[in-house]
Amino acid sequence: MEVKAVPVRLRPIATAAVFTAAVLTAGAIAHRHRTVRRALTRERAASRLTAACLHRDLAAFQTRIDGLLAEDRQRRHVLAQADLVLDYALATHSTDIDPDVDPQTEGGPA
Repeated sequence: MEVKAVPVRLRPIATAAVFTAAVLTAGAIAHRHRTVRRALTRERAASRLTAACLHRDLAAFQTRIDGLLAEDRQRRHVLAQADLVLDYALATHSTDIDPDVDPQTEGGPA
């Protein structure tokens, strides 16, 4: 087999084909780079938005819990005050216990 030399007039065509392929490849790579960069930008924006929503929701939840805990403290305080009033009322209106009456059987048989 003999290897034939490429004629001189085909070299510019081959060079143009290689150059065209290189330009198209570079264009495809640049397009892919832009596409990936845009996708990454969208993902970053979504991540920032999600984080902001999380902080907002946690702040709202904390505010709600703080309000409920304050309400609970107020109710406990009111109940404690009512307990003191009731204890005082029972202490002032209590009668002396008769030593002859057994507290276990007071009121008769069950």
